[in-house]
Amino acid sequence: MWKLFIKSIVITVAFVLVGCETLPEKQSATQSVMPSGAKATYTRAISAVKAGQDKKAIQLFTGLTQDYPDFAASFTNLGLLYLKQEKLAEAEHAFNQAIILNPVDAVAYNHLGIVLRQRGQFVQARKAYEKALDINSGYASAHLNLGILNDLYLQDLSTALQHYQRYQVLTGDSDKQVAKWIVDLERQVKTSGGKQG
Repeated sequence: MWKLFIKSIVITVAFVLVGCETLPEKQSATQSVMPSGAKATYTRAISAVKAGQDKKAIQLFTGLTQDYPDFAASFTNLGLLYLKQEKLAEAEHAFNQAIILNPVDAVAYNHLGIVLRQRGQFVQARKAYEKALDINSGYASAHLNLGILNDLYLQDLSTALQHYQRYQVLTGDSDKQVAKWIVDLERQVKTSGGKQG
């Protein structure tokens, strides 16, 4: 049970903001272009998030989605804020809209996977994480989330192990908790042949 609790915390901490100039974890090259009129409001929204003013940030990003409905990054950030507040329906809608507007938004796919996993839609969550990795194979958070999904929910231990190991490589072996999970899974895979259940 402790393993499930710790891994749930790790998923929640994967919250990132999408900016247009600096994208997290090597976001795909095809990012929606920020409309010139949106820059000031977008900057205020990002500042509100950094200041812990999520309600204000949601209002600003919502305004941006209404004023600039083709600007995908506003929908991605709105989804991240709703996910942080555990408003899963709103988060899912925002991530889906971001993906429609920018089909190579790995961040939206990864976090859509988190929403789907929390809703118990494990196969769809796996597809979302895999799509994030198709777009950006070096997206460490997507590897971690796919590892957790396969470990705890799909019980595909060998696949979970591969994604945990890739996550560690991408993050410089810096996560001591994931290192423990790897040791545990290596032992389990060796004795069970990779599947559990």
